[in-house]
Amino acid sequence: MNSIRRVIFAVACVFAIVCNSVRADDFFPLGLWYEGGVGDARDNVLPADPAKAAPIYEKNFADIAAHGINVIVVPNSPPEHHRLVLDTAEKHHLKVILELGLDGGPFGHMIRGDRAMDDHVIAETVEKVLAPIKDHPALLRVQLLDEPPGDAFARYGYVAESVRKFNPRTLPFCCLTGDSNGDAFLAASKSDVIAFDMYPLAPGAKEGDVKPLKDFATYADRFAGCATKHDDARSWAVVQCHAITGGLRFPTTAEVRCMTWSALATGNKGVFWFLYQSERVGPAMMDGLVDRQFKARPLWDEVGKLAKELAPVAAILAKLKPDAIKLESNADLARAFSDGGGNTYVIAANFDTLHAKQITLKLPGDYHGLKRFVHGTSDDATNSRNALTWSAKLDPGDGAIFRVR
Repeated sequence: MNSIRRVIFAVACVFAIVCNSVRADDFFPLGLWYEGGVGDARDNVLPADPAKAAPIYEKNFADIAAHGINVIVVPNSPPEHHRLVLDTAEKHHLKVILELGLDGGPFGHMIRGDRAMDDHVIAETVEKVLAPIKDHPALLRVQLLDEPPGDAFARYGYVAESVRKFNPRTLPFCCLTGDSNGDAFLAASKSDVIAFDMYPLAPGAKEGDVKPLKDFATYADRFAGCATKHDDARSWAVVQCHAITGGLRFPTTAEVRCMTWSALATGNKGVFWFLYQSERVGPAMMDGLVDRQFKARPLWDEVGKLAKELAPVAAILAKLKPDAIKLESNADLARAFSDGGGNTYVIAANFDTLHAKQITLKLPGDYHGLKRFVHGTSDDATNSRNALTWSAKLDPGDGAIFRVR
């Protein structure tokens, strides 16, 4: 009997290792949305012929990797492009979250409810579309459907569980709209990740107006808080980097920085920038970080700069959890975190995208050391009355990470 128990225990350990090897907490995404639609289905962003699309993937993925991105979300990708996408991404050391077809394919139809849930269709899709790529080293997750509505969460959870049963290493994914009920989604989906998008900069939003940026931070805070309540799930924030005719304007570089740092300071465990390419959506043009000829816009260099600044601290950010310690600060946003190893971290953000701000921070406790990350400079600190006080300059829309010991 003891030998049988040992075998069962060993199998359980192996299963846990396999599953945990791809959990969100092993990977801090500095990601990018990359439209994978081909031909007329998505405004001919990519050629339908894989042979003609191959050099475009090669050029784009090399460009994306050179900007410090480590994962791309590729929606609407047809099965005949999957292997090409994954092989090219692997070549450039990129992980991929891949949608298995246009608008989720059969999975998407069933989740939206415009097609009855059908176990046979699920099994067929899994065998024909997912099975050939399920073990590809570049495949991080599978997007089942983008922005499922609230009444579809239970159906999403059913399909997600079917995918997990087929292969525990293949983790389902979707991105929610900012007004979605994150608690309801996590309860229904049993996901270890909740991603959200919230694009606050409408055409009338004036540069220097802090309200849209505060609105984004409120959403980022809500989703991050929601994630921590559900089996320590992780929240991933999607940052506006695009414009839509009549709907959204391009952010400034400082606004992109502010939204990124707001996501980090509220405890999100991943950041994605939306969108790489440009495409027509109905009568409107959705302009991304590169234009229709894949020529880079200035904002693309700023995203690359941000990604490269954050990459050295990604492992730290992945470990941080909210700390209840009382932090005093005059920063627009500042939060304390713990890494579980005895270190306290503070992340702060400046909502003023036109002016730098000198902030002061104070933590109770007997601390003796201070280090500022990302920009590589330390700030003067004093320790008195059992508290550490220090000041720092935050550039317009910028932020900082501090470690205190």
